[in-house]
Amino acid sequence: MGRDIDKRRIASAGADPIREAILAAALESFGRHGPRATSLSQIATAAGVSRPTLYSRYADKDQLFRAVLERECDVALDRAHLAAKTGAPFGEVLRDVLIAYYGTLYDTFRPLPGIDDLFYTDNTADVIARTRKAFSRELRTLVSERVEQGEISLESSSVKLNRVVDLLRVTPHALKDNATSRSRFLADLADFAHLMARALAPPPEEGE
Repeated sequence: MGRDIDKRRIASAGADPIREAILAAALESFGRHGPRATSLSQIATAAGVSRPTLYSRYADKDQLFRAVLERECDVALDRAHLAAKTGAPFGEVLRDVLIAYYGTLYDTFRPLPGIDDLFYTDNTADVIARTRKAFSRELRTLVSERVEQGEISLESSSVKLNRVVDLLRVTPHALKDNATSRSRFLADLADFAHLMARALAPPPEEGE
């Protein structure tokens, strides 16, 4: 089954509506037919552009998939950044950040048939590495700010900041691989955030 093209992303892009129409159509077509079974001609038709217009921007499907991946990763990072700025308690913010980031990528790429064949290649390796690095910075900032505010403590858990960030970034991948459904994955992310918040809670004051 295909997916609806996200009109809001096209409208918000503004600067290059043709590019956004092509990328949205590519994502819809990948979801409907699978990345390998989708042709550039199909994407051009779905986007409402001529084949020469599409070919002038993306010489082959690998280039087009890379562009789709870059855009969707940016969307996930933007959503995570917004979630991190709500000012809610740490456990709630961490839950929302993890769901915003990993939930977005799950919804976008998990349903695509044969996605691993395109995802982990030399064509996309730098995009994935850059995205992971940016998300690690987001997590580091969130944890550091809440430590400074006294809401959580690294001393109480004897875990260094880098290790906490690694756990927050890597563990969701294992949860995704073991989840039987989207709802299970999101519930597991929420449970993980709650457990991390409890693990990092400052020790009680003497006498409490």
